[in-house]
Amino acid sequence: MRRVVSLLLLLSGASVVAAPAPLAKPARSRDAGADLREMQGEWEWQPGPWHGVERVVIRGDSIVWCAGTRREETETFRLYPTTTPKGMDTTRPRHGTSPCIYSLRGDVLIIRETLTRTKRPSSFDGQGDVTYTLRRRR
Repeated sequence: MRRVVSLLLLLSGASVVAAPAPLAKPARSRDAGADLREMQGEWEWQPGPWHGVERVVIRGDSIVWCAGTRREETETFRLYPTTTPKGMDTTRPRHGTSPCIYSLRGDVLIIRETLTRTKRPSSFDGQGDVTYTLRRRR
């Protein structure tokens, strides 16, 4: 009996010693606040060769698209920086909410949304989506 107990103790101790090490924590992703702070300010967007440069202002959780003195379009947004690619929902009063993705690298902000505005794009490649490339205004 004593031999059986000793054997059981030995085997249970061996499983603790041979247990795999815990997995390393993944590199911590930036939080929404960090990206939000970096996005604040004035940006420029050139919609195409036939248009001039438009001014885009990000203040708080709002984006104001300024097309000269003709019009301004305002939308609010929410960031999801822990998704891959990083996610963003934009909401316009007349259009509703549009799931987007974004990339923020220094003075370049890229926002991509689908034309249907029903599902979040899975990448920055492909057709059928709209990509806005903004450059920080100096």
